[in-house]
Amino acid sequence: MKKQTSILISALLILALALALFGAFAAALWLLGEAGIRLFAAILLGLWALAAFGLGNAASGRVKGRVRRIEAERLGRRAEFFALEDTGSSLREPVSGRSVIVADAQTLRGLFDSGTYEIIRSAGPVEAMARLGAGYMLVPYRALGTGSGLLLAFRPDSLLVDGEESGSLIAVSGGEIIEGRGYSAILPAE
Repeated sequence: MKKQTSILISALLILALALALFGAFAAALWLLGEAGIRLFAAILLGLWALAAFGLGNAASGRVKGRVRRIEAERLGRRAEFFALEDTGSSLREPVSGRSVIVADAQTLRGLFDSGTYEIIRSAGPVEAMARLGAGYMLVPYRALGTGSGLLLAFRPDSLLVDGEESGSLIAVSGGEIIEGRGYSAILPAE
C-alpha cells in the first residue's frame, strides 16, 4: 500500500509539473511572442541539463538504479521483497563468484524459523555461522564509509529476480537497508 501511495504521489507531481510547464509556455507566448518561445526553450534546456547531470537526484538524496522484485524460498519458507539494482555494487562470494544480494534480517524473516531468525538477528556473522552450521558461509565486503567486514550468507533453494531464475546468494546485513524508497535490499548489477 505504501508503494502504491508513493507511485500515485509521483504521478500527481508529474502531472502538476506538466500543467505548470504548459501554462508557462502559454504565458511566454502570449506576453512575449516569438521571443517568449525562445526564452521558454532556454529555460527547459537548462532544467533538462540539471536533470541530466544528476543535480536533481543529488539534492533529493535519491539513489540511481532500478528496483527489482525478489522472490526467495528456503526450506519451504518464502520471502518477497524489492531490491535496488546498484551499479556501484560488485559484491560476490569469492569462492564461487556468485553475486550476493544484501538484505536486513527483518526483510528475510520469512525464510527462517523463529530460532534461526533470532540467531541471525542478534549474533554477529561469525558467531551465527558457528551456531547455525552447514548451509551458511561468510562473505567479505568493503564499502565506502563503513570500512570492511563479513556478512552471513546462504544460497536459497529458489531465487527469482523479476520472475527469472537467479543463482545469487543472499547475505544478511548487519544493519538496516534504507527503506521508504521502494526497496529493502541491494542487488549488484549484472
